[in-house]
Amino acid sequence: MGPDAVSVVHPPAADAQSERFSLTAVRFPLDVTDAKAGMTPAELRAYVATVFLAVQAPQGRPIQRRLLERSVEGLAFSTSIPAPSFAEVYALRLQNRETVVLGFKFRSDWRNEAENLITAIAGSLRECNVNQP
Repeated sequence: MGPDAVSVVHPPAADAQSERFSLTAVRFPLDVTDAKAGMTPAELRAYVATVFLAVQAPQGRPIQRRLLERSVEGLAFSTSIPAPSFAEVYALRLQNRETVVLGFKFRSDWRNEAENLITAIAGSLRECNVNQP
């Protein structure tokens, strides 16, 4: 997806029409998220929803999840592209002050399975210190 973005889909190698679940992670360096001139967490969520999750002008409802051992505000919404789906997007500020935006997208008919996956992923996230061996 690019040097600062990755997407994982289920089933593996599924195309956009047949994927049931996806996790997209997009890294934004400090110069993009700097408080003086950068994008806010809401703007980053909207950008990822539009550019990476194919949502037009995401209007959803606020949502919170526990990610990286803290409560993080997000946005939950539905989309019909390329198939009826739900999505959740969260902007996570890291210790180095960069931001990673996580986008979970899942088919409407796969909601229970997706909730279990999101809960498992959220519980397993850890921030790594790349400066230590």
